[in-house]
Amino acid sequence: MSDDKLNVGHTTETNQSSSRRQGWNYLGVAVVAGGLVLAGFGLATARYSTATAQTADEVQMAELQGGEITPIPIRPPMNAPMSFADLVERVSPAVVSVTVEQAAPDYSEFEGELPFPFPFDNLPGMPRGQGPRPPQGGGVAQGSGFVISGEGHIVTNNHVVENGVSYSVTLADGTELEAELVGTDPATDLAVLHVQPESPLPYVTFGNDEDLRVGDWVVAVGNPFGLGGTVTAGIVSARGRDLVNSTYNDFIQLDAPINRGNSGGPTFDLQGRVIGVNTLIFSPSGGNVGIGFAIPSGTAQTVVEQIIDHGNVRRGWLGVQIQGLDDDLAASVGLDRARGAIVAQVLPDSPALRAGFAQGDVILELNGNEIEDNRDLTRRVGSLRPGEEAHFLVLRDGQETTLNATVDLREDQVASADPVESDTGKPAGPEAADVLPGVSVVPGQDGEGVSIVAVDADSEAAEKGLQPGSVILSVSGERVSTADEVIEQAEAARRAGREAVLLLLREGTQERFVALRLETDQG
Repeated sequence: MSDDKLNVGHTTETNQSSSRRQGWNYLGVAVVAGGLVLAGFGLATARYSTATAQTADEVQMAELQGGEITPIPIRPPMNAPMSFADLVERVSPAVVSVTVEQAAPDYSEFEGELPFPFPFDNLPGMPRGQGPRPPQGGGVAQGSGFVISGEGHIVTNNHVVENGVSYSVTLADGTELEAELVGTDPATDLAVLHVQPESPLPYVTFGNDEDLRVGDWVVAVGNPFGLGGTVTAGIVSARGRDLVNSTYNDFIQLDAPINRGNSGGPTFDLQGRVIGVNTLIFSPSGGNVGIGFAIPSGTAQTVVEQIIDHGNVRRGWLGVQIQGLDDDLAASVGLDRARGAIVAQVLPDSPALRAGFAQGDVILELNGNEIEDNRDLTRRVGSLRPGEEAHFLVLRDGQETTLNATVDLREDQVASADPVESDTGKPAGPEAADVLPGVSVVPGQDGEGVSIVAVDADSEAAEKGLQPGSVILSVSGERVSTADEVIEQAEAARRAGREAVLLLLREGTQERFVALRLETDQG
């Protein structure tokens, strides 16, 4: 992996004094350099302004004679505030610093040799495992959070509180309160703490992240490097970023500077509503480079409400293995463009099976909302409450139909739809036959499908992951058991004017769809 990392900006470990000194030194250099830059910028601005208002000779004469140099007014961009001070004054009392005492790591399973990597292990010239021993106590994590109820519910990140044995929060006025952990959701990296205040706390509310546009102003408040009450501003740089923890997240990218310790803190719109929970930064060095990411408020609000109500998150489960469609897959099922998600498998004893879903169905809509791709479907199904009935528009054999399913509670052990590595051993038996461009097969075992025995390395089939050992179960929705049947279905698709043929593959224990382009006759 390259040096560029997605750094989770939240912790200062047990040995904090060194990192804090480095932080202060770094910030000190930044302040001095920044002052010089600002001074230069101010001088340049003054000269630019006066040069605009007066001629160069008049400016020089005015400077020599001590005369007044008239500045030109500075106008902000349209709809931009001259200052964020009023907004910050209103929302800052609800932003807190979070401190977590972490459990000591358990090294008992390592007999005299430390796990790798360890920051004090493998010093230069020292055999592995014989460096200074690790500290016996746990670490200290620091992050940010924000109050969402007068009774003391506080939102932060899961990675801020994980491995914690005790928790405390520091309010904007310096008051420190012990906190208890209400619950977490690692899938979205969210957590909720609760404190017992002597009087109701000021709190903020979630806004609608769907109203955000790229280019909108945002303000982040948090506790970077332990410097509580820090405010930064910027714009929304992008929407819908697919990063780590993205199964149920669709990150907002920001250029408002956030750093380690900002994790769990809020990003506000100009109305003072929380539209994101700061979580990640992209950085080669660990410091801010202007690329930060926040969990959208819509996701956060749904998750937080469930944690407060149940202590965890209960997600809906349909019981299908799905995959996205590329242009070839879309063309093979008769869609004008790639959209929706195709059902690769219907799991036994699942809501999908009871609702009548079938392998090869393309799910286009859920409760009237168009499905963009398989990730979008996973999120939307996950947002359903167990026991809730949902309506799915599916495309089957070129016809649209509606299926109604009552979703169950999702279990973590449900298999994913990602294909697994297959057995690449070459089956023995009948002579191989070329059935599709670059693909040779023999009849499968027990008359089910045909087994691939060879794939041309330069073919489209190889590019799309077909390999010896995979089994072709169906072509264009029709089950096949011989090479001739594969050829027949491919010819039928060509006669029907289709540019690609849809294959259902079995790879190991999982199944998936692949579309292969058909060769055209040369006249």
